[in-house]
Amino acid sequence: AYDALIEYLMATYGKEKLIIVYPLRRRNETATNGDGSKAEGSRPLAEYHDAEKAIAEKCGLKSVDFWNDGDLNPNTPGGNENFADGLHPNDIGHRLLGEKLAEAINRMYLNEIQTMPGNNNTNLAKTPPSFCKLGGVRLS
Repeated sequence: AYDALIEYLMATYGKEKLIIVYPLRRRNETATNGDGSKAEGSRPLAEYHDAEKAIAEKCGLKSVDFWNDGDLNPNTPGGNENFADGLHPNDIGHRLLGEKLAEAINRMYLNEIQTMPGNNNTNLAKTPPSFCKLGGVRLS
């Protein structure tokens, strides 16, 4: 389903306007039933992260990956302070996430937008649905 969503978003908005933000780490991320509420047989969070990353790379999409950022990892001493429950960032964690995301977006787009002729975003072409072949990379 994730690959179909990416195809739709690329067709609708063009790949140049998309940024994929990978999931944050969570406590007990290797557990196949998450916090215990999911049925057994699910995949660990790292597999979803890796599959999303593979799809973004295959499609040539910009992405933001905080997977190895200790401040946004509830499994590190400093990062744990930024999470309410091991999954959801608290107020401080949300502010930190927002700051880091804004910083990443600025690095990706600010120079591009400032140097565009006419500075009006009309040069961001839409990508046809057949832009990338996602065969073999699935999140289902």
